Amino acid sequence: MGAVQQTMSGFTIDRRGAASLIAEELRRRIIEGDLAPGAPLRESELATAFDVARNTVRESLRLLTQEGIAVHEPHKGVSVRRLTPSEVRDIYALRGLLERGALARAGQLTEEEVERLTSILGRADAAVQQNDAKAVQQLNAEFHRQLVALLGNQRLDQLFDQLLGEIRLILTGFIGSPQPWPQRNRQLLQLLVDGDKRKFERELERYLQDSCDDAVARCETDPGQAP
Repeated sequence: MGAVQQTMSGFTIDRRGAASLIAEELRRRIIEGDLAPGAPLRESELATAFDVARNTVRESLRLLTQEGIAVHEPHKGVSVRRLTPSEVRDIYALRGLLERGALARAGQLTEEEVERLTSILGRADAAVQQNDAKAVQQLNAEFHRQLVALLGNQRLDQLFDQLLGEIRLILTGFIGSPQPWPQRNRQLLQLLVDGDKRKFERELERYLQDSCDDAVARCETDPGQAP
């Protein structure tokens, strides 16, 4: 390999690394609500903000569109994705299929698994006391991520992680006062520990339906602001 080829190869690796870092930062700002659904993600502005070439920004935006967090429209460019009520329902339907898999571990959780889930609930309770709606939302998502992780299937974990990005996108547009989700999560955990499969499935179904209805209602009530 010649000197020029070696140099270009090194540049490509660095560029891809920079693109991933930029995508990570944009993802964080979108999830935390700093960039609202529908907000344009202009290459020129981002390139200036991050002090990188537009090609690097283009690669980072491609990563976000692959994840479903951003969307590219011809003649309009890339923007933060705004989900429709129909898409919200589809996302929650898939979420339900994945989370119901935790039934296979009912009554079989290890002490470490129970401790991990209980710790998340404890932090969520503290966030409620502090009226930190954003933290409650993040911990709620992590609790349900850990429910899927109980299956020990990396492919399912990866699928749920991708889905979680879209779920967070749904919630980003309407962070308000903390919701009573931590209390319901605590009930779900207890049912799982007790091995009550029938009641766990019933309560999980109600939980997800209520959450989905809430998200859809917000989308339909204020389509200009809802994700």
